Amino acid sequence: MGHRLETDKQNSLEEILSKVREIAVLPQVVHQLMEITESTDGSPADIEKAVGIDPGFTAKLLTIANSAQFALPRKVVSLREACMLLGFKQIRTVALSAGVFDLFVGKTDKESVRRRDWWKFSIDTAALAKQIAAECGVVPHEAYTAGLLHFVGKTLIDQSDPTAYDKVMHVVEKGAPERLAERIVFAVDHIDVAQEMFRRWRFAEELIAGLNYLDSPEITGIESKLAAVIHIADALVRVSRSGRPDEAARPVIADWALELLNVDPRTAEAWVQSAEFEHVVAAEAAA
Repeated sequence: MGHRLETDKQNSLEEILSKVREIAVLPQVVHQLMEITESTDGSPADIEKAVGIDPGFTAKLLTIANSAQFALPRKVVSLREACMLLGFKQIRTVALSAGVFDLFVGKTDKESVRRRDWWKFSIDTAALAKQIAAECGVVPHEAYTAGLLHFVGKTLIDQSDPTAYDKVMHVVEKGAPERLAERIVFAVDHIDVAQEMFRRWRFAEELIAGLNYLDSPEITGIESKLAAVIHIADALVRVSRSGRPDEAARPVIADWALELLNVDPRTAEAWVQSAEFEHVVAAEAAA
C-alpha cells in the first residue's frame, strides 16, 4: 500500500509540473520595474520593494541567480541577494520578457477569487515572517522570500486542473484541512508541489526546507528555523483573518516551531491574541 501511494504521488507531481512552464508575473510589477530601471534615481532597494509583492517574479529572479551562468559557491536564498547579484540591466531584461498575468487569474471568477486570496495571504505571511525572523535570529529577507513563495504550490495545482481544485475547496468547506483535501483529490499537496518544483529549479536547500511549514522535524528529518518562522506567520495570518480556531483543536502554533526558535509560549500567546484582535476589529468594521 505504501509503495502504491508513493507511486501515485510521483505520478501526480509529474502530471502537475509537466503543465508548468513558468510562473507568471504581475503586470503592475513589470511596469514598476521598467520605470525604476530607466530612472537615474532607482536603487536595488526600490527593485526589491517592487518585486516583493510578486511570487512569480521572485521565483524567476531566484532561478536566474542560481543558474549555471553565475556558478556561485552557495545558493541564493533571498530576493534581496538576487537583486544585488543580477543588477538593473538583467532585471530589466527579465521584466521585458515576463509572461502574462495568469498565475492569480483563472478562467472563471471562482478561480480568480481563490488565487487572488492566496496572493494576498502570501504577502501578509511574508511581511509577518520578516518581523518574526528579526526577533528570532533568522535572516529577515530570507523569511520574507519563503513566506512569499509558500502558497505557490496551490496556484500550480489549481492551474493544472481547476475543476479538480473545485473539489478540493468543496472538501475544505465540509471541514477538512486544506492540505488533506489536496491529497484526497490530487494525491499530493501544495507543499509537495512547491518543494519539488523549486528542487528541479535548483533553489537553495534551506529555502526548499523552509517551504514545509506544516511538518515537524520528526517528520521531515530537518530542523529548519525558516520553516518554523513561516509556520508561525502563516498561523497568525489565519487567526487575523478567521479568528482563533476551536479550543478543542490543536494549538494555533505548534510546539516544534516554538522550540526551534526558542520562543516562550507566553510570547506566542501574545502574538495570537494580537492577531485575534485584528480579526475582531476587521469584523466590527465590516459589520
